[in-house]
Amino acid sequence: MPRKRYAAALIALALLSLASSSCQRIFTTSLAPFLARDGYTIPSDLSVADAAYLLSQSQGDPDLAAALVTPLYNAASAATPGTAAYDEAATLLAQAVIQASDINNGIGIVLNTIPLDGSTTQAELDAAFGAFSGVDISSEELTSLELIMTNSSPSGSLSAAEAYTIAAALIASAANDAGVSDPTAITGPQQALLDADPAYSLAFDFLTLAGAIETATSSETMLGQLIGQFSDSFPAP
Repeated sequence: MPRKRYAAALIALALLSLASSSCQRIFTTSLAPFLARDGYTIPSDLSVADAAYLLSQSQGDPDLAAALVTPLYNAASAATPGTAAYDEAATLLAQAVIQASDINNGIGIVLNTIPLDGSTTQAELDAAFGAFSGVDISSEELTSLELIMTNSSPSGSLSAAEAYTIAAALIASAANDAGVSDPTAITGPQQALLDADPAYSLAFDFLTLAGAIETATSSETMLGQLIGQFSDSFPAP
């Protein structure tokens, strides 16, 4: 992959982090009994309102977001797709998984690593991709994203930016599991591991969904134009 295209792909990931930031409903409630500094004891039947409040106040804490995945998955699973109750739970679930994956931390590092004028050195590119070495999607989070994908449509509540972010997190997680340290030099065995990883194939479903959302909402952005360059370095399974 040419250096300029690789740099553009990383910049695209940085941009999607900004685009995916959104305001959430704030609920007033007493949640102190659910929180402990040595761990989060969040009940699996926590209300969506309380989960939304905790997520909005989490300051990007991936551990707290991960603890919210179970109650939000349970709420989304119990709701009827297409209803307001499902849309609220599923949207919050997507945001919780994104935050839990730690993709935004990596993207923040990329923002401070890759110059936007294209004058990027190989060392900077290597460091930028290394920023995603901590991205991980757990089996529970993968199940949650599969639920979201099953019930998603271009006219649904998920934004294109959120779909792109999810796709990036899934690809990064799969790449880490396959031992990929350089997307421009994926080996045959590494590609075989990627192809066998359900997270990897799901990533391309979210890429397709993101493009469809942009088309449906007539909201094509630079992110939509550049994300193809990112996915080009990871061939579809």
